[in-house]
Amino acid sequence: MRAQAVQLCKEATGLSDEHAIDLETGIYNWSLQQADAFRVPKTWTNAKFLNIYCSKTTSILANLDPDSYVGNRELLQRVLANRVKPHDLPFMKPQELFPERWRELVELKVQKDEYATTVKPVAMTDQFKCKRCKKRECVYQELQLRSADEPATIIIICISCNHTWRVG
Repeated sequence: MRAQAVQLCKEATGLSDEHAIDLETGIYNWSLQQADAFRVPKTWTNAKFLNIYCSKTTSILANLDPDSYVGNRELLQRVLANRVKPHDLPFMKPQELFPERWRELVELKVQKDEYATTVKPVAMTDQFKCKRCKKRECVYQELQLRSADEPATIIIICISCNHTWRVG
């Protein structure tokens, strides 16, 4: 099984023998860690262990292939330039494997979290009805988003389903 994985790594990515063996060793070690964490017997005859190993192998190869559905065009170049060690790949988070894709999503999440913690609802009311869940459990806040001579914008958040909308 492991020899097949090494061969697959070489064929799919064009890695050298040394890099392919190093990558497979990392995948195997990661699989052993996962098997320990989930109390799965570490044998090749165990379907769960085999699934852990094969899933990680497929995931890493998809990230290394610049033409795959993942679209990670930089990772293979970083491995070939020795900026990333092949045996570290299985232990990397998705944000580390493909930072170009995740950077914008992480920044957006940080902005939403900052907004959620800084903008506090002013009042609770049953004056507004949520279009999503049809309940009247809302909090609202008036904000002056435009110039001072225009009316304030009311931002309403449904407590039940977290749906947000504006009035004004």
